[in-house]
Amino acid sequence: MLFTALLFSCKKGSIETNYGPGLQVASDHVMAENAFSRVFNLFYRVVSDSGLVQTGSANIFAATCTYAEDPVISFTIDYGNVFRQCPDRIKRKGMITAVLDRSFGEQGAEARLSFTNFEFIDNPDDTVALSGENLIINLGITGTYPTFEHRVISNTLITNDTIDKQPVTYNSQRLIELRSGMETPQVFSDDLFVMTGEAAGSASNSVVFSSVVEDPLGNYPDCRWLRTGIISLSMPGLDIRTGYIHYLGQDTCLNRVKYLFNGNDFYEEL
Repeated sequence: MLFTALLFSCKKGSIETNYGPGLQVASDHVMAENAFSRVFNLFYRVVSDSGLVQTGSANIFAATCTYAEDPVISFTIDYGNVFRQCPDRIKRKGMITAVLDRSFGEQGAEARLSFTNFEFIDNPDDTVALSGENLIINLGITGTYPTFEHRVISNTLITNDTIDKQPVTYNSQRLIELRSGMETPQVFSDDLFVMTGEAAGSASNSVVFSSVVEDPLGNYPDCRWLRTGIISLSMPGLDIRTGYIHYLGQDTCLNRVKYLFNGNDFYEEL
């Protein structure tokens, strides 16, 4: 697993109730949500780098990045074949390729991201490999803020303990607003992306799920984890069919989330 500990604190409920399947779904969902929010952050960091566009190559966030315009606009984010330690203390290897239909600074620009042997390690024990396609669209200023759409299309997350677990399949559609940091495009520590939308997939225990963001998710690029927001889960194949994921780092970069099932609170440390 990507996570190191589960802490249980039940307020009520029958001792015979099996919360394990729902908790596994919630944990897998958090893993996927964190993984793809980081993909968005990394892509945004790279396409915002004016030096990379001018020179064609740069080292960004421990990756060797390249930019080309012929035959199409493309960016590569290459960590190589050996895990590299990144500034956010996550180790990565492999490559992300983004192919664009125009400069991403233009409204309506679309970027299609693909993964080549891309893996990351959140802690010394857990390796996660990503595959599939991501589509990121610049929607321009909608209302007050720069807005983007991030579609995670038929993606798979494979962990290093797949002997006992199935790969996680995950699809999502996120509307993302840049709520702060617009005035400093080359500085990412003051950015805040607020995310809403829906997701669906199959967890590592083969349970099919869907989800909706009930309270917008707070994605601070200088934090390894999502800090705020609430997601509601639907798992029609389980006895307990609904639940909630609550990110708890309201005022700090906190590596803790709460799951709520049938009136019972469960806490997980990431």
